[in-house]
Amino acid sequence: MSESSEALHQLRSALAATQAECELLEMDGTNVTGLQRALSESFRRLVRVEVLEQEQAADERSARVVLLEDDERVGAAIVRRLMRQGYDACLVLSVPMALRWIDSNATLVADLTALEEATPIEQVALRRHRPIVLTGAVAPEASRRSAPFLPRALLGKPLNVGDLDVILRDHRA
Repeated sequence: MSESSEALHQLRSALAATQAECELLEMDGTNVTGLQRALSESFRRLVRVEVLEQEQAADERSARVVLLEDDERVGAAIVRRLMRQGYDACLVLSVPMALRWIDSNATLVADLTALEEATPIEQVALRRHRPIVLTGAVAPEASRRSAPFLPRALLGKPLNVGDLDVILRDHRA
């Protein structure tokens, strides 16, 4: 649960406890009409904040991801998992195709082997997008090989989509 979700949950609990106390006071004969009105308004506003938070989370998740993968089967599986997470994801099998699909609203997630097939001119264009690089190689070797692309992050294969989700959210924030 995110920090803001936890805070909203605590606020909802506090309002519910206050409402219960208000009902007890009312049973004792205390006039709590003004307090009930304030509580109703607070609950209404809380619901609105929760809806806005859900919409924001959906917007963050609908980010576009362009996956450059040289193995079509592996790429298709990753794209399916990303789409289940709510991302607008597409698979491309070559650097020129990735450069056609990528834009300022998309994040490039690329297999290191596929990136290494880029021409020097394509490498310059790829650097601007600071890809998230996927690799099956050992970390020091992969870091050295991916350095020319100025990667935002380096993730191992098999890919943990949860790890990628965290990086994509940080990038969008």
